[in-house]
Amino acid sequence: MGFPSPAQDYVESRLDLNALMVLRPAATLFIPTAEGLVLVDKSVRPKEGDVIYFEAWGTFQIGRMGKHHIVCRDGESIEGDALEDVVIVGIVTFEVLHMHEESRPTI
Repeated sequence: MGFPSPAQDYVESRLDLNALMVLRPAATLFIPTAEGLVLVDKSVRPKEGDVIYFEAWGTFQIGRMGKHHIVCRDGESIEGDALEDVVIVGIVTFEVLHMHEESRPTI
């Protein structure tokens, strides 16, 4: 039989981004953007202050939900009757950004 290895206390499991970032696999979308990738959860009802992924006038955008408005990434605000043309897809749970720059050498 013997004794258990003392190193067993320091063994770490592999890092699984799906387990960390995807809480509801059936309701999570992976959406590529110009900056990288966003994870959108369709099952959560958005509330004030949430970052949301929405469709308006044929384009998909990311913005922040306000009480009676949506603030887009470019600083513009959608409010009033214009909100009737907005379809909220879900809330953004994570953003994965590209960090590669062509001008820098690979080390």
